Amino acid sequence: MSNISKQKLLDLKQQENEFLKLVDLSNRKELAQCAKFLAMYIALYRQKFGDIPDAGYEKLVTSTKLDNELLNIVQDGISEATEMLKLVLLQNQKADIPQVSANYMN
Repeated sequence: MSNISKQKLLDLKQQENEFLKLVDLSNRKELAQCAKFLAMYIALYRQKFGDIPDAGYEKLVTSTKLDNELLNIVQDGISEATEMLKLVLLQNQKADIPQVSANYMN
């Protein structure tokens, strides 16, 4: 974990915990809907910018060390998943959805 501050790691853990709270509030159908939205998001990205290189996926799957670049990718991914799941839960009128701190929207 080169040059990653403890605060950034704590922020990532907090962000992940907030996402997992939403997962716990969700049922299987809502999680499937979230996955569909995320897939459509990727499809829209591909239409606008082209395919994502295999090397980009490979780093996510094979990396054993967390560097700043991968940390940012993970944080952005968790943020997108959190927002999509919140959207699904709001559509299904779930109450008490935790708010994601503005820190994670950067």
